[in-house]
Amino acid sequence: MELLEYHFDNLSGNLYYDEKNNTYEMFSGIGKPKHLNYLTFKELFKNINNRKDLIFLETGIASAGTNSTYLFDHYIRKYGGRFWSVDINRNLVDSHKGNMCSATSLVCDDSVNFLKNWIKENPNKQPDVIYLDSYDLDWYDPQPSAMHGLNEYLTLSPVLKKNSLLLNFFFFNPFIYL
Repeated sequence: MELLEYHFDNLSGNLYYDEKNNTYEMFSGIGKPKHLNYLTFKELFKNINNRKDLIFLETGIASAGTNSTYLFDHYIRKYGGRFWSVDINRNLVDSHKGNMCSATSLVCDDSVNFLKNWIKENPNKQPDVIYLDSYDLDWYDPQPSAMHGLNEYLTLSPVLKKNSLLLNFFFFNPFIYL
């Protein structure tokens, strides 16, 4: 959990932690500001509990917000395993590559295409943690983002295993246990 706390201590947002009442509130302005996704990632890290040699897949390389790519890379550095992250933006991929450990692979591709290829190239691997966050949500037209997220999920569904952890911000249910 120390990795998580350190990471999120450097992010702020509209979620506030009131130490006096031990509560979290959106937009209250009372207490310490936290990133909107803090509680979701806190639950994830509680569930992976410093397990070693996990396989992480992420769609959408850190460009703003949680900087999850760096969080997952740091986890892999500390506990071993493998981490793949994909983004369609070549400049974004290239700008982060030099900051990652050797067990992290950043790939420029459409996420659905990447996931199909990942499954073919890794027939004996099943992801432990999956973070689907590749298509920015347009609140005025949410369907393209939702459909892309659904296609990512459907592509991965044959290789999901019991106890895989899936974080998905397309369907307004950010944490799913399989």
